[in-house]
Amino acid sequence: MKLSFFKRIFISFTVVAILLINFALLFLYYFIEKNYILSVKQDILQQADTIKTFLTINNNQFNLLPLQKLQKNNLWLIVNIQKTNHPVKTQFIKTQELLFFQTYFHWYTIVIWKKLDELNYIKQNYVKSAILISLLSIFFILPISFGLSKWLLKPINNILDFLQNYQLWQEKYLENHYKWTDVWVLIDKINNFIKKLNQAYYEQK
Repeated sequence: MKLSFFKRIFISFTVVAILLINFALLFLYYFIEKNYILSVKQDILQQADTIKTFLTINNNQFNLLPLQKLQKNNLWLIVNIQKTNHPVKTQFIKTQELLFFQTYFHWYTIVIWKKLDELNYIKQNYVKSAILISLLSIFFILPISFGLSKWLLKPINNILDFLQNYQLWQEKYLENHYKWTDVWVLIDKINNFIKKLNQAYYEQK
């Protein structure tokens, strides 16, 4: 089935608008997740600095009980400290379930991680909200796309109506209100063509 030019424009506007809305929602979630992970990383690094300070003050003597007291103010951070002669690379590792951090300080391997249950919960609720927003946006996009398509095609429809009803002896020309646009150029050329037709018509008559 061949679609009219208006339907093609209307469908194109609708599809582009829906894609833009979904892209914006995707970018917003990316921004939310990035800030959440950054916040967790800052908490972990602060905890690592606290542990390093604790080890330095105690002359690198690891005491579990005072260290456990230092952990009480953390937001669900899990800490594991082991004495070792094998340094590990300082790095963050992110999986779907947790954010993992490891570093080496004064003969101790410090490992801190946090489960990402809260982030996964946020993601699930965000996906549901995004789907609902996408569906509801269609009811706003359709009339806007329809009106915009009508407005854009109005000059073309006016030209078509004029040409369909045009008679040589009427000596009428298209009104051109679209200066500095492609439509202005088109109407100007059509009017010049009509002028030449009229001249040829009267010469032949």
